[in-house]
Amino acid sequence: MRAKVVLGKKGITLLAVLWLFAIISGEFGWRRQAVASQSEDFKYLEGTLVHRIDKVLVVKSDDGQKINFKVGRKTVFTPKAWPKIGDRIRVKYHTRVLTHKAIGNYFIGYEVEKVEYAAGVSPKTAVPSIASQSEDFKYLEGTLVHLQKKILVVKSDDGQKINFKVGRKTVFTPKAWPKIGDRLKVKYHTRVLSHKAIGNYFIGYEVEKVEYAAGVSPKTAVLSPEIQKEKTTIPESGREHPKPSVKPPPLPRQDISQHWAVIVGVSDYHDSRIPALRYAAADAQSFYNWLTSPDGGRYPPSRIKLLVNEQATGSNIKEALFVWLKQAIEEDMVIIFFAGHGSPDSPDSPENLFLLPYDAQYDSIATTGFPMWDIETALKRFIKARKVVVIADACHAGGVGQGFDVARRANRAIKLNPISSGLQNLSMIGAGVAVISASDDRQFSQEGEKWGGGHGVFTHFLLKGLKGEADYNKDKRVSLGELIPFLSEQVRRATMNAQSPMVAGRFDPALSIGR
Repeated sequence: MRAKVVLGKKGITLLAVLWLFAIISGEFGWRRQAVASQSEDFKYLEGTLVHRIDKVLVVKSDDGQKINFKVGRKTVFTPKAWPKIGDRIRVKYHTRVLTHKAIGNYFIGYEVEKVEYAAGVSPKTAVPSIASQSEDFKYLEGTLVHLQKKILVVKSDDGQKINFKVGRKTVFTPKAWPKIGDRLKVKYHTRVLSHKAIGNYFIGYEVEKVEYAAGVSPKTAVLSPEIQKEKTTIPESGREHPKPSVKPPPLPRQDISQHWAVIVGVSDYHDSRIPALRYAAADAQSFYNWLTSPDGGRYPPSRIKLLVNEQATGSNIKEALFVWLKQAIEEDMVIIFFAGHGSPDSPDSPENLFLLPYDAQYDSIATTGFPMWDIETALKRFIKARKVVVIADACHAGGVGQGFDVARRANRAIKLNPISSGLQNLSMIGAGVAVISASDDRQFSQEGEKWGGGHGVFTHFLLKGLKGEADYNKDKRVSLGELIPFLSEQVRRATMNAQSPMVAGRFDPALSIGR
């Protein structure tokens, strides 16, 4: 009897071991399957590194598509040395799209799992192409007109003033720092830095190198006439020293670029079931008035397409972007302004975004709205200008159309209107495209009589800034680097942080909407 009991314990022990082994085997087997399934969740991209800022890599594939990646702390890079602009790399990334959170002027795209050099490429053989170098660095030769802490303000021969941030590592040859009026040659990175104010100046581009212009040295560098007047001294004899000869400034280069604009504003829709807006058309008309004013933008009316209310049909908007703006050449500047409703076609497809023209239909947004991807197509295929500014005030509701009203009546939770993110994504088309939208996805754009007698708060302060209130350096010219922080601060103050304008793109902060 006792032997049977012992044998029973061994049997129980054996069964327990087998059971534990089965669990462990199953666990490992499950994990092996999970690893195998992960291959479906990851993709690979081989291309050229065209930009790197903070935790964002921008890689251009061979078909010309640019993709943004977020690089986390755990990202493995082989070899350890990080690549440079122009290097061929291979990126393993998770197919899940991350939140469109801005880092600098870039929006996070996919999460990176691993980054390595492409096959046959190493740090020694990876050499930035001439094209990529020309895109990442530029040179400016001009006159130093202001020097404040870490900011250099250089005026080019065509009269344009550009602000530069000078870091500790910036190389200056010769070592002696220049004086106001000296002719300089600045090598700078085309990346736009954050618009942080230092004194009355905003950081523009990051300086790579500063040196005197060709044929100029500290001994031959001559101060401008304004500075010379301050430096003239009177000797004991009571006579002034003869003023040193001043090299006449070079004649300004003629600006051959032209400015074009398409302005759209819709307050009253043909389909009365779409909620009317009070001041969207007035916003568009007022922006047009400023652009054509001799004291404002000074645009010729012949280079502006104004579409308000019944004129702003889907076909007219498409003709303006796809056909009329084809007149603009690479050197020109294009402004696209829209005030009206923007919405997905239904709560179930937030990725399908539309601007609503005058003839949009309440129960058929998908077929009568103006697709966001048509704007992208226009920027990629039809508009050749390298300087484009998109200004939009399109988030007035949490979604427009029959699909949204049905969801509201059913007490369904409606997700945020992602129209602002859709607009911001237009900036990823390429360098030179700036997008300024009135609010973010979590907010609604406000309008009322208290803002300029009847405007949207965004357009109200946009116009005030353009008319001179944003001219921080008092040069009678409002640059984007001045306008953007002014617009952001004033709108947030006026709405008590209920509305925050959003900005995206790689653009020149010295660029001005006016001529």
